[in-house]
Amino acid sequence: MPAQLEHPRVKEQAAAGGLPRIHDATTPGRIASLDGLRAISILMVVLGHALTTVKPLPSADWVQPLLGILLNVGHTGVSIFFVISGFLITTLLLKERERTGSISIRNFYIRRSFRIWPAFFVYVAVVALLTASGALAITRRELAAASLFIWNYVPDAQAWELTHTWSLSVEEQFYLAWPLCVRLMNRRRVAIFATVLIVVLPLVRVLTYVTAPTLEERIAIRSMTHTRADTLMFGALLAILWTSPRFNAWLARLFRLHAHTIAAVYLFLVRPLFDRNSFTLPFGYTLDGIAVVLLLAYTTRMPHSGIGRVLNSRLFVHVGLISYSLYLWQQLFSNAAGGAFNVPFPLNMVCAFVAAELSYFVVEKTFLRLRQRVAPNA
Repeated sequence: MPAQLEHPRVKEQAAAGGLPRIHDATTPGRIASLDGLRAISILMVVLGHALTTVKPLPSADWVQPLLGILLNVGHTGVSIFFVISGFLITTLLLKERERTGSISIRNFYIRRSFRIWPAFFVYVAVVALLTASGALAITRRELAAASLFIWNYVPDAQAWELTHTWSLSVEEQFYLAWPLCVRLMNRRRVAIFATVLIVVLPLVRVLTYVTAPTLEERIAIRSMTHTRADTLMFGALLAILWTSPRFNAWLARLFRLHAHTIAAVYLFLVRPLFDRNSFTLPFGYTLDGIAVVLLLAYTTRMPHSGIGRVLNSRLFVHVGLISYSLYLWQQLFSNAAGGAFNVPFPLNMVCAFVAAELSYFVVEKTFLRLRQRVAPNA
């Protein structure tokens, strides 16, 4: 999700490894390539959802592997979102502590509420109105679960138009605790804590699946905070280690071995073919986190590389900027069962982009300007 940060100055080199680093200046800007990566991730989600409305799907043998990739890319896109979110939020928190000596929990939640709530509740209000008109069949329990950001822990919440709020629930629940952790612990202890979560949570996922096998039928194991927060932690750990000379030297060696290329092949071609619990729960999300970290580190430090130029092009940056609204509204136009808007592919993608543009310019930007007036220091 978009967040403002100090602009990277790629001419400055890290002390070890010769890698460009994010400058510690206070000039407002955006980290290079992150909007582009965000664009890639949201396009994966939109495409994966929109294709489910194609009926019937082609049955030719050579088409099946391709369809397997395209239909499952949305899950990989969410993993990219999570790593980016963990990285951005942790970077902001660390820079605030460096600048002021502390972290204002109050200001953190002011920023989050102005950034997340307006577009989200406009979308929920539209869904509620469609439900009241009879166009959708969504229960009050489901509307409440989405509105309170607890969808991922509410059994039997199934309404397609609100199902995607599970990922927003994971983020909002996680950030109830994470800013306080960063505030109370020094950098080394925060890094240790993040590493422990990365190591332990795959075991928690497997244990949850083994001890409560019927839970998967009511709440997807992959959607709960205690089984998915490690993906956010990969981004957080990257932010913590960002200025470490040893870490930079290690990254430089990996980049010389083209680890970032291997990571891209894994994420976009291999991973969608293995979207099953037997792989995903013990190994999949961990490999996702490692691969996204490699891509994120490479593209943000090397914005003038081939992939960096693509990610920082106007088109990709713009899609990244509207990615939050696009994530919200694409769900309304991608219901395989029809829903309120039975729009065929690829027109459903066009509708999602139109709705996202309106949401971004009318709702998101309006409330961000309002925040500058009512809470300029937040």
